Amino acid sequence: MYVATWVIVGTIAGWITGRTLTVVAPMPVLDIVMGVAGGVVGGFLVRFTGHGEYRTSIVAATLVAGLLTAATTYVTGRRRYA
Repeated sequence: MYVATWVIVGTIAGWITGRTLTVVAPMPVLDIVMGVAGGVVGGFLVRFTGHGEYRTSIVAATLVAGLLTAATTYVTGRRRYA
């Protein structure tokens, strides 16, 4: 149940972060994959450290998914210039 929620939350967070940050060469598949990876890693880390309430793991999954997608966007050069 937890992992399925982390995957869904990561998918949504990665897609939203990718849509927000990129203008040039949008790559929604990469954003979604990075979001899923970040969501699973974030949720697992919170559960592993013992702070594993359901809401806490969802918040951590969302934050890590967004951060990982944003980091990937900036590293690959697909960022939005203001």
